Amino acid sequence: MFEYNWNKENYQKFLDYLDVNKDLKYREFHYRLLKDNRINFIGVRAPILKDIAKQVSKTNYIEFIKLNTLKTYEEKTIYGLLLGYLKIDFNIILNLTNNFLVNIDNWATCDLTCANLKIFKKNKEIGFNYLKNKVNSNNIWIQRFVIVMFLDYFLCDEYIDDVLKTISSINTNEYYVEMAMAWLLATAYINYQDKVLSLLKSSKISKNVTNLTIKKANESYRITKEKKKLIKNLKTI
Repeated sequence: MFEYNWNKENYQKFLDYLDVNKDLKYREFHYRLLKDNRINFIGVRAPILKDIAKQVSKTNYIEFIKLNTLKTYEEKTIYGLLLGYLKIDFNIILNLTNNFLVNIDNWATCDLTCANLKIFKKNKEIGFNYLKNKVNSNNIWIQRFVIVMFLDYFLCDEYIDDVLKTISSINTNEYYVEMAMAWLLATAYINYQDKVLSLLKSSKISKNVTNLTIKKANESYRITKEKKKLIKNLKTI
């Protein structure tokens, strides 16, 4: 689809391809979903973005990254998705991720990128330490990235204690960070009920995150009625 080497002319063809694949109704839906008119949407659906990112991974991706203007949601998201398709050394991916993270400006780009970074499954020790060192970043999107990565790849016996301990160190009132924390805790509650309840009963998790966790748990089809009733008793005013 794309030539191996990138230049300004080829990048313009890439932008033209995005424009050809736009869906105006989807663009309007996405604006309503993200509730941020500062984000410049072309209106390309996620499956197409993933396919484009996969194709770009087979080209000179470094040249692509250098030419990426990051002016649109689609350009930023393709950059993030690209990281998950690269067949290169994990440490190089982490370096590229460092450069990418500062460009995240919405939850959708963040969460799609996380879901595609499956290489963390094969590099858990290095990956966890990398994420842990970023959890108290002043950038809310980097914080959300860390939490969603924990959710996607580290809710397991080996890491659950470290994940919960790290999460409890976050002091925030940012909505998208709190929602990510609640999402993680509600998901962890499925298999680690006692550990999550113990954390929520402590003073380490804010009342707001506790209530959001209860709400997320109550909405989950994976949590039994008995478990929902148990966690609901923790609701704070």
